Amino acid sequence: MNSRIRISVIITNILSIAFILKAVTVLIMQQKLEVNIENPSFHIGVLFSYIANTLFFISGLLAFFTEGKYYQKSIKILYIALLSWIIFVFFRTGGSISDPGSFMAVKGVGPFLGMSILFAAKTDRFLKIMKLLLWIGLILAIGGVFNTVKLGGGFARMTAQMQLRLIALNLVWLSPLILFFNYKKYKIISLSIFGLSFIFSLLIVTRSFLLIHVMVFLFFYRIVLKKKIGVLITVLAIASVALIFIAPQISAVQNAINLLNERGNEDSRSVQIILFLENIDFNDFIWGSGIDSTWRWGSRNYAWLDNQILLTAWWAGIFAITTYLILFIKPIYNFLFKKDVNPQLKGVSFMLFLWILALLGFGVYLTISSSLYHFTLCFAMGFLLQITKLKSLFKHAV
Repeated sequence: MNSRIRISVIITNILSIAFILKAVTVLIMQQKLEVNIENPSFHIGVLFSYIANTLFFISGLLAFFTEGKYYQKSIKILYIALLSWIIFVFFRTGGSISDPGSFMAVKGVGPFLGMSILFAAKTDRFLKIMKLLLWIGLILAIGGVFNTVKLGGGFARMTAQMQLRLIALNLVWLSPLILFFNYKKYKIISLSIFGLSFIFSLLIVTRSFLLIHVMVFLFFYRIVLKKKIGVLITVLAIASVALIFIAPQISAVQNAINLLNERGNEDSRSVQIILFLENIDFNDFIWGSGIDSTWRWGSRNYAWLDNQILLTAWWAGIFAITTYLILFIKPIYNFLFKKDVNPQLKGVSFMLFLWILALLGFGVYLTISSSLYHFTLCFAMGFLLQITKLKSLFKHAV
């Protein structure tokens, strides 16, 4: 085994361990959330997350120097520029490497260091990780089923959030990729994970997650399976009628539907964004307001916003979010809107498209963070960028 192959195997093994540790972290964090310990100072889940973040960066760094030729030079320049700017803003506004909590936080360097796994997404490794995600997704889904049983019947929305939110948040992004790449060989498992993910989204009464599932399933049925939509609509209509009669018999589902109806006309995000824009200094969009930035929301100082693009532009500067978006938009443009593209590649680009929409406020709870779902999407983005380079070298690679 020559040194290049040996390094490739090492990268694959490091990545696999990192993904497994991140999945374990999700389950541990969900348990902490369940007992209402949302922000503990330190526990085993935090340790696993830090180790996983480090492994993601190591694998990405190794791949950058040993497999960087599979990516266009412009992509490498964009990533280095993004990471350098984030590091600059972090330390300029009081960040310290001696504080791992802030270093790995949403307004920190960790999420962008971990993005380096985009350079580790060569085709054979990506497919191996997609198979690993099948089993990771299954474990998360089983954990979600156990927590669903604890809910009982007439639960409050907050109770469901405490039991299922982190599992649902990760599965809404992982389960479509699992479906796209494992359906042929593992039909029942991949469809079950996707179906359970939909149920968890229903139980936590999150409209955007439900819409993502519907759009993904329509896309999967028409583009990946290449079936006629009319047949699917008929099947869904029959299923909906059946649900109307079955739901009252399942108290948890009926309760979730009632809560969903109550939230049907809510729109708190528009008001929040207007208040945010009225309270901030627009110069912060140039240099970034920094890691400890807050804005006045009513009677409290608030650090977050239900629009990740605006939030990142505010705390890290417009350059950071623009560079980040270019990395995602490039593969979307190359694969989603063109003909004669492999359906699985279209599926990945569709998920990246939904991610951009979610960052704009279409989704909730998600962040550009050191999370399993974010690093998975960065890995998927890197896979498409690698295919783009291959297409430029070998016109019939796809």
